[in-house]
Amino acid sequence: MEKKNPSAVHLAVSEMPRLIPAGSLVELEPARVETLRFGDVLYVDNQSRKVLCRFLRHWSSNGESMVMLAQPGLSHAIVLPFKSLIGKVKRVSHGSDVTEPNNESFLLRLLPKLTDYGTTSPMRKFFPGKR
Repeated sequence: MEKKNPSAVHLAVSEMPRLIPAGSLVELEPARVETLRFGDVLYVDNQSRKVLCRFLRHWSSNGESMVMLAQPGLSHAIVLPFKSLIGKVKRVSHGSDVTEPNNESFLLRLLPKLTDYGTTSPMRKFFPGKR
């Protein structure tokens, strides 16, 4: 039985195989909305399916904190209540490799920032209202 907020999960399937290969042990830490950065890798419960996503932004709506996420393979962002976040990926172990996917450099985050990880056209950043 899976705990509500596990400190680590073993991924049989990964939505981000280049960054977090299937079979990895993923260490999680509690996600606090005020400390999340654009592009942070999160483990979320999306309609009873647990998936890896990238954090894009957050806001409050009618007193509920909402998050916008990019899920690999989707061309649009998903919006979920903050309570859907299981944890922020802290460390990934796969075989003898150990990585911290949220410690990417500014340059590695720059291009994805222009497209919100493939969920929008870069033109919208420069010309709001255009697609």
